[in-house]
Amino acid sequence: TLIIQMKKTIDKCAGFDMPQSLLDLFLIIKELIIKYAATLTRILPNRPKKDEQYELICAISNTSSQLLTVISSLSDKVINLVPDDTKPAINVEDARDSIAGELKKQLVYLSDVIVKECETYLIQVGNNQWQGDDNDDEASEESSASKSLFGGNTLFGGFIKDIGGGGGGNASSRFSNLKLPAKLMQILDERFSLLDEWLSLDNFNRIRTTF
Repeated sequence: TLIIQMKKTIDKCAGFDMPQSLLDLFLIIKELIIKYAATLTRILPNRPKKDEQYELICAISNTSSQLLTVISSLSDKVINLVPDDTKPAINVEDARDSIAGELKKQLVYLSDVIVKECETYLIQVGNNQWQGDDNDDEASEESSASKSLFGGNTLFGGFIKDIGGGGGGNASSRFSNLKLPAKLMQILDERFSLLDEWLSLDNFNRIRTTF
């Protein structure tokens, strides 16, 4: 709704055939979009645990990603409406850099909170303080979680394949015998299933590099 109103305002201003006013309006809107992206970062939920909080983080980062497209679209529209001598003033590189910076903060935060949720189990694995047991109930849970993790989620399956460093075989066959803490597998399965549903494809690809 906010973006639609911005576009409508630009259209109305253009109808008065006052290029300088249109340019001034665009600069104001550009600053508002920059501030809006920064505000989104400030309202990220603190220490998220519930699915709804993770969904909000995804929605915030998706909005910032969309703003990158919007700012370019608005500038293209205004450039077509103002005289040639004022076109150089329609520069959005600073806005794109600012919005991209906020988006990166949001995705890094999303990565951090997921890792934080797994921290205890990751430390155990890193210190070799956890060992799987085929006869343990947790091992059974881990096996079930692995099937869901590597078989059911295409985006996350590709992500895990990247971590595995490539090589022969698919992700499922290479990781099916891993003896990782069942709780770790459960958290990752739940979180990445949520990201698969809520995070835009562009942002999911961005977060792969972050992880």
